[in-house]
Amino acid sequence: KVGRVKEGKNKGCVNVKNADDKCFLWSTLAGIHQVTKDANRVSKYEKYEKELKMGDVEFPVMPEDIDTLETLNENVTWTLLKWNEE
Repeated sequence: KVGRVKEGKNKGCVNVKNADDKCFLWSTLAGIHQVTKDANRVSKYEKYEKELKMGDVEFPVMPEDIDTLETLNENVTWTLLKWNEE
C-alpha cells in the first residue's frame, strides 16, 4: 500500500487509506502525482484513476499481473519485492 516517498521537511512514505481492493492503483498514482496536502486520501487520486491502463487485470492486483501492467503502461515500472521468513 505504500506509494512514493515524501520530500521536504516531513519525509516518509505515503499510505493511501482506501476501503476497496485498489491499493495497487492508488499507491501507483501517489507515486506519480505529487500531492501537497492530504496525500493519504483516495479523493486526491480519483481524477487520475483512468490514467493507468489495466487491461483485463482485476483488483486486487496479483504479482503475476506486473508484467502485463508494464506492457500496457510503458512509461511506468514497478519493483516487486518478496519477503521470505527463512
